[in-house]
Amino acid sequence: MYCEQGKSGSFIIESESSIAAGVRRIEAVAGKSAILSIRNMMQKLKYASRALETTADEMVEKIHGMKDTIAVLNREIETLKKDRVENVAVSLVGDHNLQCK
Repeated sequence: MYCEQGKSGSFIIESESSIAAGVRRIEAVAGKSAILSIRNMMQKLKYASRALETTADEMVEKIHGMKDTIAVLNREIETLKKDRVENVAVSLVGDHNLQCK
C-alpha cells in the first residue's frame, strides 16, 4: 500500500513475532484504525480495573498481590491435603491395630 511520507498520522503496533532467524514481523494500524484500537484498549483497561476493584494505575500492583495471595493459598491447600491424608492413614492404621488385638 502506498502512503505518503508523514501522512500516516498516529499508529499503534498490534503485534510482533519472529518469522525467521533475525527477521521480525510487525503488524500495526494507522490513522482512524489506530484511534479505534486505542479506544478499544482503554475500554478493556477500564473493565479490568473495575473487575479488580482498583484504578488503572494500580492494576499491576493489585495483580502481583493477588498472585502472591494465590501462591500462599495453594501452599496452604497442599499442607491441608497432606495433613488430611496423614490423619486418614493414622485412623486406618489405628482401626487395624484395634481389630488385631
